[in-house]
Amino acid sequence: MSETPNSVVISERIAALEAETKRLRKRSRESRIVTWILLCVVLIGGIVDAALYAVSKRLGIETKGDVKTRRLIITDDEGTSRAFFGTTRKGEPFIELLDRDGQGRWFAYASGDSTGLRLSDAGKRTRVELRQDEQGPIITMLDNDGDPRLTSAITSTGDAVFALLGGDGKRRIAASLPKVGTGGLGLALTDGKGVLRLGFALNNEGRPVVNWFDAEGRSRLVLGESDEGWPSVELHGEDGKARIVLYAHNDGSAVIRYLVEEVKRLDLGLNPNGVPLLTLYDRDESIRASLYLDEDEDGQLHLADR
Repeated sequence: MSETPNSVVISERIAALEAETKRLRKRSRESRIVTWILLCVVLIGGIVDAALYAVSKRLGIETKGDVKTRRLIITDDEGTSRAFFGTTRKGEPFIELLDRDGQGRWFAYASGDSTGLRLSDAGKRTRVELRQDEQGPIITMLDNDGDPRLTSAITSTGDAVFALLGGDGKRRIAASLPKVGTGGLGLALTDGKGVLRLGFALNNEGRPVVNWFDAEGRSRLVLGESDEGWPSVELHGEDGKARIVLYAHNDGSAVIRYLVEEVKRLDLGLNPNGVPLLTLYDRDESIRASLYLDEDEDGQLHLADR
């Protein structure tokens, strides 16, 4: 006997209901599994959190949103300390990085008005130091014995300076570059005692100057230019004052000038035509006597009163 249309509909609904029941049972089983997994995660998380809390307490670390401690040590897989983060007894922060042997190689600090960075070799010797203080930044490089051999800095006025030092720590070569203009631009060489012996510079007008100094650091010979742009040579006495000056004028003339207490007293030279000339000056640098040859090569002497 065939099923009526209603019985067919009911059978289809029963089949659909059984299918939905099976699907719900499957989802229920899956839900229980997920629930158990979540419970296990929460449980493990609580255990880990409790363990971290216990360790934090033992190390003196506060865990209230931020991690706070005086020192934090980071190790590698073998347990060797590789990094320190902390503060000194004065409350000054520092960071130190270590190599595989646990030797400090990189140290950064902030102390008072200065901050710095030190780089060390495998023997714990500082080889490079960078420092910033109220005077400006400075870089120092040191040799195997820990002696500074090279320094470079920017002064508080913005000038750049550079120096090479001997093994005794005394400056042997120094260079400077001003922030504005040319005054102060120069290179200085010193002897083993640290005494300045030779200097190269540009003056405020941009004219070159070469200066030789004696063992006492006194200027004794200067090559440069006069205010008029003539090349000149100055010979100085022990007091550092010019005594003899040689000029080569732009018009072809040349002069040897003798000075006393930086006052010209005598000129000996050649005029543009090659005629020799001798001029005497008083203490006010007024001409008092002249001796020269005229166009006929006859000697002429002129005397002048006050």
